[in-house]
Amino acid sequence: MNILIVGSGAREHAIARSIKKSKISNKLFCFASNRNPGIEELSAILEIGKISEPQAVSTFAVQNSIDLAIIGPEAPLS
Repeated sequence: MNILIVGSGAREHAIARSIKKSKISNKLFCFASNRNPGIEELSAILEIGKISEPQAVSTFAVQNSIDLAIIGPEAPLS
């Protein structure tokens, strides 16, 4: 399963660690506003962009055949 995490903070890093610990085979992707070395280490791809722009996030998700997206920060949801 291809999983996308949107965001680059401590919350998103904790989510990424939990996903990587899972026994289910997952490929992790991240779309973030800043580089987070911890998330980058766990991700197949870390893309830097504007997380508040739905079209940018959507394009990244489609390009990487994302099955599930987890939005960490509240701002992109508003």
